[in-house]
Amino acid sequence: MESDGFALTCAGEIVFRMPWDQVQQIAGYTRFEKLTPKLCLAFSASNRKKDQVVVHSGLRGWEALCTALPTFFPNCDRDWQKKAAHDSTSLDAYAPVAAVKPVFTVNPTIVWSK
Repeated sequence: MESDGFALTCAGEIVFRMPWDQVQQIAGYTRFEKLTPKLCLAFSASNRKKDQVVVHSGLRGWEALCTALPTFFPNCDRDWQKKAAHDSTSLDAYAPVAAVKPVFTVNPTIVWSK
């Protein structure tokens, strides 16, 4: 993460870079993969899917990114994590969905929008 944006890297190589000033919207949600919940942030630079990057709570740098959001997006929803999080005690309710669709999302919330 830098003062002008953030990047995703793999084996030291940058695979995606998102400048802060190109972000049009940030959405938060919980993504389930085989009934394992992960908190996610989707950064969109346009309405096109290819101009979106999704990061999740399992990635290195997640905490730093979440902490920095109010610095770069002062009007962001500071309670987005509570809104997007899922109560892991009620996972059984999603078992039928997971049987048909192993990756699905719940609790979408807009964190910030231009």
